[in-house]
Amino acid sequence: MFDIIDDPNTLCWKNADMGDYYENIPIELLQNYAIKGGFENGCDIDLVYPYIKHTHSIIEVGAAYGRVIGHLIRKNYSGEIYAIERSKSFCKYLRQHYQDRVNIINMDIQYFQPPQKIEAMLWMWSNITEFPKIEQLPMLKHLSSWLMPSGIFVMETILHTLKPTNVTFTQGQSYVVDSEYGKAYGYTPSTQEVHEYAEKLGFKYIKHINYKTSTKRERILHIFSNNAID
Repeated sequence: MFDIIDDPNTLCWKNADMGDYYENIPIELLQNYAIKGGFENGCDIDLVYPYIKHTHSIIEVGAAYGRVIGHLIRKNYSGEIYAIERSKSFCKYLRQHYQDRVNIINMDIQYFQPPQKIEAMLWMWSNITEFPKIEQLPMLKHLSSWLMPSGIFVMETILHTLKPTNVTFTQGQSYVVDSEYGKAYGYTPSTQEVHEYAEKLGFKYIKHINYKTSTKRERILHIFSNNAID
């Protein structure tokens, strides 16, 4: 059914293959996924906020309809907020709701470089899984280049042993979502893989926080920094 490359746990795909899927998927459907996944109450932001609340600038990677930035605003985050999102339809929605407070960037993260360094980066809701294993470390290297030397990088994943709820095919840690909006692919890295990524990128302090969402989904927050993480 699918071609397999050298790593038998990885389907042959690349992040660029999913452009149509994310342009076609309705905003309401993604919002419903957030509710079913137990994220709509901002439980992930509550956990990570103590680490980022005193920063002067935050960029959210893959902002979608603005769930994360909405929670940051409700928490009265006082720094500058940037939101980068490649979907034109989602960016239109973001501008309608957050234009006055957030710097919205409609661009593929692979081709973006901010004009100045950012103090904190959020890559939430398992967005790293939208890149195949072979692309994950290079993408993390690219994203970490946006940070100040003292910056903090936060990302989130599902447990690599769990099957995402909406998948139609799995191969080890890789999976496919085949829907009416197109195909989406994923590779869920383990905590060990994420730890190794952070070490290869040269981060001095690495922390992993296991938690459960309001619907009891098991998730992991990963925090990297060159400053001590309390």
